[in-house]
Amino acid sequence: MYLAARIRQEHDVEVIDGGFYSVRSLMNHLQSLQPDVIGFYVNTVLWKSSREQIAACRSILPDTHITVGGPLPTVIREEFMQKCPECDSLVVGEGEESLAELVDRIATGDGLESVAGTLYRSNGEIVANHPRPFIQDLDSRPSPACNHIDIKDYVPPSGLYTKRPVVTALTSRGCHHKCIYCFKWGGDVIRFRSPEPVVEEMSDLVNRYGVKEIRYWDDTFSANKQRVLEMAELMNKRGVKVDISIATRADALDKEVLQALKRMGVYNIMIGVESGVQKNLDTLRKGETLEQIREAVRLTHETGIRTFLTQIFGIPGETYEEGLQTIRFVKSMKPDAAHFFTMCPFPGTELYRNMSKYGKALDGDYSAFGMHTLSFEPHTMTMVEIEKLRRRAFLQTTIIPRFLLKRLIKIRSFEEVRILARAASTIFLALIPTLMQRLHFGKVTTDHPHG
Repeated sequence: MYLAARIRQEHDVEVIDGGFYSVRSLMNHLQSLQPDVIGFYVNTVLWKSSREQIAACRSILPDTHITVGGPLPTVIREEFMQKCPECDSLVVGEGEESLAELVDRIATGDGLESVAGTLYRSNGEIVANHPRPFIQDLDSRPSPACNHIDIKDYVPPSGLYTKRPVVTALTSRGCHHKCIYCFKWGGDVIRFRSPEPVVEEMSDLVNRYGVKEIRYWDDTFSANKQRVLEMAELMNKRGVKVDISIATRADALDKEVLQALKRMGVYNIMIGVESGVQKNLDTLRKGETLEQIREAVRLTHETGIRTFLTQIFGIPGETYEEGLQTIRFVKSMKPDAAHFFTMCPFPGTELYRNMSKYGKALDGDYSAFGMHTLSFEPHTMTMVEIEKLRRRAFLQTTIIPRFLLKRLIKIRSFEEVRILARAASTIFLALIPTLMQRLHFGKVTTDHPHG
């Protein structure tokens, strides 16, 4: 929608979410449009399907220019172009200005020479233009073109929202931290939007689109304390009221910031804990201590804001016993929700560049790389042990009475009642294999990886 907002200043644009189409219906729709340019977003899990769809597009639209962008093409630029011969060009990193210039050139029949931040084909060769600097003035960006989609069609996973319609948004780009597992598409320096346009966008989403909840996906929403305080003051002055969920780091939270977030309408904060063992945090180059994490969670609860803690199993050097220690650490903080991911060597990360140093990747192509799949095995733990840790963590932090009661007490809307009902049915279905195993073999212990 950011791309559409920029391009529609000079061209006709349509946003198509392939998730609502079968491949055949998508191709029929594209054929009816007869577009001059088609752009595909690609990440690791879309590596295979995106190339199949690009090939299908080429077969029905031989004269249409096909370009790609996203985190995976940004990292494996030449490889992507080589393995996807139907693709005409590739946009690197932030796409607004690069794609706008590319579309302008195609519209006027000019070549793509010197379009910064792109690769293109010329006489059978792949040509890489010079890089385009990151956009420094984010306030110059038009707000996402939300009118190109139906917001009501989008429903986040159960437990990650309480009211609808809900949208996602950004108030900053980039991250200055050095975690080995993260690909920073926004660069090494945080660029912030000013409080005024952020609050104006909130107001527009609420008044124009009827949005009841906004999920902000900044890497560290509260990285700039003064900005948070100013946003809270502006929202109060303008009477903007909307439920907000954010993600941030523990070391970017203090009592004053949390009180300001509460005034803004923030009801939930996602905090990346990653591990309950300091050694593992240091390996990840997280730059935080267990004490900082524990204190941030305590202050968040004290302020009356929910916590959603995220952890990773399969950290280089982590043992099964340390994974159990992480589960105990998370339980001791009594979060409102917790989720446990698997370590993934995403292309473009320190972990990926030095794979043999840290462990090994599962055989397969980029499509196997994801935060919910078993794609990486450290030298100190097996895939079987990682999966056992995830199962144990789920059983001990999601369905025990204390966690369920806490969620019930904090229900904020009738919509959340329905959300929890759906979640309960999902949990029950997930537990069926374990329950059947217990009935057949007797009690199964997971205290030890070989138990």
